[in-house]
Amino acid sequence: MLKKTITTVLFIISYFAMPQGAEDALRYSIANNYSTARVSSLGGSFSSLGGNSGSIVSNPASLAIYRTDELSFTLSSDNERIESTYKSQLSQTDRYKFFIQNLSYVKSIPIDNDWNRFNVSISMNRKRDLDRQINISAYNEASTMANYFLFDAQGLNIDNLNPFGTTLAYFTDIIDLDTTTNEYFSNILDVGQNQTLKLSESGFINEVDIAFSSAYKDFIFVGLNLSFSDVNFSQHSRYNEAGFNSETNSIESFTYNRYLDVIGEGANFKFGAIIKPTPSLRLGWAYHSKTLYSFEESYTTDMTTIFSNGNSYTDFYDWNWDGFQDINLFNYELKTPAKTISSLALIFAKQGLITIDYETINYGSAEFLPNLYANFSDDNADISDFYQKTNNKKIGIEWKFQNIILRSGYASFESPYKINENDGSREYISGGIGFQKGAYFIDLAMISSIEEEDYTLYEDNISQVANISNHGKTILVSCSYKF
Repeated sequence: MLKKTITTVLFIISYFAMPQGAEDALRYSIANNYSTARVSSLGGSFSSLGGNSGSIVSNPASLAIYRTDELSFTLSSDNERIESTYKSQLSQTDRYKFFIQNLSYVKSIPIDNDWNRFNVSISMNRKRDLDRQINISAYNEASTMANYFLFDAQGLNIDNLNPFGTTLAYFTDIIDLDTTTNEYFSNILDVGQNQTLKLSESGFINEVDIAFSSAYKDFIFVGLNLSFSDVNFSQHSRYNEAGFNSETNSIESFTYNRYLDVIGEGANFKFGAIIKPTPSLRLGWAYHSKTLYSFEESYTTDMTTIFSNGNSYTDFYDWNWDGFQDINLFNYELKTPAKTISSLALIFAKQGLITIDYETINYGSAEFLPNLYANFSDDNADISDFYQKTNNKKIGIEWKFQNIILRSGYASFESPYKINENDGSREYISGGIGFQKGAYFIDLAMISSIEEEDYTLYEDNISQVANISNHGKTILVSCSYKF
């Protein structure tokens, strides 16, 4: 029998049950390693050089290198294959996407003194593409998500259960309460069933930069950047268990859906400097402040249980009750980590160059800001406990043959997770070619990326973990005109 009740206490608890967590902080803290085709083909390493709008994203001082105005745009073709391994079972998804990666305009204003020019620019860069499709599927003979709901419920009154998950499991008869012992029990008596998770994510983080820079005697270059971010993210997770032993279980299958929609805005600043001690050497440094984000988030869940006698029960967290609507809407603020970039470039008589960037980011310094409804102390403690400081390395080589330029690069991003709790490391191998005809430039980059992570479906006595491997193939085409 379906046990459906609505009480004032349950409503209040549901209203303040915020779904934000350490995972959300990490999602908005990580950036992809792409800008223009030239910079991306060099492994993203260009912070001590200039003359390309892709470098302004990392070091605004590079804007001061410009002596002409410029218009440029970059298109991206992104192919992604994600492989998941769960209980030794391999699943795979493929995705293709085409979008604008970068747009920019640079204005150079000559000045007749030692500070010999003042440059300004406005640019848009896709900081991170959040599209992803993951399929996980396997037979699990030892565990069920019902165990997670059962463990989560013990010791709690019905009105105090987690309304986004465990409450649904109770109201759809996956778990039940023994009123004699006051202990919960599972209605899945014989474990051994197929488990399937389909995760669909879409969205982006776009960043608009307004930069100002100047050069002193072509020896010191300085710049300041004001950055404004736009976030749009949606996630649908569909988890299903089916194929239970019909002789010992009354439950035939259950499905658990989770829907997350997020919009947000953020702002930060960047400043940097480049010095040119010799004609062939460039030294750069840049600082990116923490980004302050303001988010509006909607989180909805539902669960359906089908029984072998043909009955089915559905419960969902999305009421219109007693005049209250959209009670699963949350507003919160998040600060993502600051970043420093040290860089070096060697230039060989305008024929070629080697460039190196070294980034430092402490993902454990991200923090949710307290508000009227929550202080987020547990979430911020999780961020500090789970994530760490990383050192990322980038290197690129470029060589010119008349009007044709060949490029190659490599980037390595350390895992943000502590103590190998997860992988999360990333690698980028890149190559490219450039063509110049007078004031017109066309650049092509091809980047192969590898990203590893572990995805936890749920935890009972042990974690049920799938290994995720993301293989990306990205082609960038940039066109620019200097005038």
